[in-house]
This record gives sequence, structure tokens and C-alpha cells, in this order.
Amino acid sequence: MDVSTSKIKSAVLLITFLISAWGCASLQEHSQDKPAGKLPEQIHVQPKTNYFNTSRVMIFPFEAPKNYSSVGASAANMLAMKLINSKIFYSVIFKPETVNQKLETLFQIAEQEEYDIIITGRILNYLSGTTYQNSRVDEEIKIYNVKTKKVLWHASAAEVGKPVPERDYYIFQTEGKESPSATALLAENTDKFVRMLQWTSPQFSALTEEMKLVDLGYNHMEAQNTEKAKHYFNQVLKVNPENPYALLDLGVIFEREGNVAAAAAMYQRVINLNPDDIVTESSRPSGLDRTLSEVARDNMNRLGAAAETMPEKE
Repeated sequence: MDVSTSKIKSAVLLITFLISAWGCASLQEHSQDKPAGKLPEQIHVQPKTNYFNTSRVMIFPFEAPKNYSSVGASAANMLAMKLINSKIFYSVIFKPETVNQKLETLFQIAEQEEYDIIITGRILNYLSGTTYQNSRVDEEIKIYNVKTKKVLWHASAAEVGKPVPERDYYIFQTEGKESPSATALLAENTDKFVRMLQWTSPQFSALTEEMKLVDLGYNHMEAQNTEKAKHYFNQVLKVNPENPYALLDLGVIFEREGNVAAAAAMYQRVINLNPDDIVTESSRPSGLDRTLSEVARDNMNRLGAAAETMPEKE
């Protein structure tokens, strides 16, 4: 083999190696697809499932940095459009004219227009990158129950887009690419929030159909959606008239409504069943880590004490 042939073979091997290496690098650096089903990086508050798919939702413009004030409205509108398309809630409306209002004012607007849920948010960081600089978008959303003013969901999401650097190899050169736009990253974060609202915990999925109805009823009861809560508990009792959870929670609803006789009847049925299930969720801290029958007896005693203190009718 002469020297020239050796040089040709070496060049071919070098080209093959570089093309192979460049192809791998290209797949890693150009790929901006995110794993399917990616959720927000930080989820601070989240229910076991979306109990509120029949709710009417109002979204307000997000807070944003002064230099990018219009981005707050764009982010909120983007979330509204994706929620409408995904049909997660009964209805969704975006209120673009309501900017920089206090939370109390937002609740008042939602109450006046008879909406069940409001969504607010903040754009914490909005940076469009270049060929040499990363793009980055950080944002946060909070979702509130209008009646109770409680936070239902609270999450933060962050997306970073890296540029693809130019590569200067021995024989050829690859072209660099700019970082993904901040708008594209905003859309990625929005998708995470939508997936979070569609998420159901394994704990809820593992429940029987009967206990799923109980769980739905309990959460509507805590959200002060009394009629919906009654509906679910009555559905449970049609399937199993001796379900102690549905009986106990119906008793609580009747007690809150001032229907002492109906509440006492529900509590007495639980006492007669004498279940030893341990309470893990309760509107009263004193009810936690006790059996259902113990809680029913306490509730019955409270009803009796309340009846004794009531003035006699003339």
C-alpha cells in the first residue's frame, strides 16, 4: 500500500467518524421535544383528581415584568385557549380588560358573574435567547375556589431553551441555531399546567367506583357545592345503603343546613353499623385518626348538647 492510498483511507475513516459523531450531537442538541406528560417542576397544592370539571372558570391576565407587560395577558390567553380545547372544565372565559387588580376584586368579579373558579398567575422571568444565549421562561399559577377562597392548585413551571452552537470540524462546518423563542417556552409551560389539571393520582385511581363517588362528594362538600355533594352521596347509597362514609358526610351536610333530625338519623345509622375505618380526611382536626363510629358519636353528642341549649318554644 502506497502513502497516497493510506491517506485516502485515513480521510474516509475520519469523515465517517465525524459524520457519526456529528449525527449524535445533532440529535441531542437539536432535539427540543419534551418527555410526554411532563408536569410543572414544582406543584405546591394539587387535589387527587380534578373534582371541578363541571365548573365555570374565569382567567385573568398574569402579572409580568415591566419590560414585558403584554406577556402576562398573552400567557393567560394561551392557557384559556388550551383549556377550552382540552374541555377540562365546563366553560372557560378570559378577562383581558382586568389588569393589576387585587385578588379580592377578582373574587368579586367572579361572584357577580357566577363563576366557580378563578385562575391567576405571574411571569417571573421572560428571556428570549440568541445564538449564544439561552432562552428562559419561569411562571407560576394559582387556581382558587370562588366560594371558599381556597387554593385548589398552585404550581410553578420553568423552561430553558439552549442554542445549537456552530461546529467547525476538520473537513466541514455545521450551522448554529438560535435558542427557541420565549413564546415557544411559554407554550411548553402552559402544556405542563394543562397536564397537571388532567392528572389523577394513583391513590384516587385505586379506589373502587363506590369510594370514588364518596371522594367526589366529600370534595364538593368541602368546596361548598352542597347539591353536588348530596348527589354523589345519594348515588353511593343507591349502590350500598350501608356505606358509612356517605352516611356520615350526609349527616354533616344536614347539620350544616340546620336539619337536626336528618343529621341525627344519619349519625345513628353509622353508630349502628359501628365501622372501624379510620378517618384520614376531615373538616375538623379533632376528627382525624379516629374511627367513623367514634366521629359519628361525637357528632351526635354535639347535636344533643346544641339541642339542650336551644330556648324552648312558647
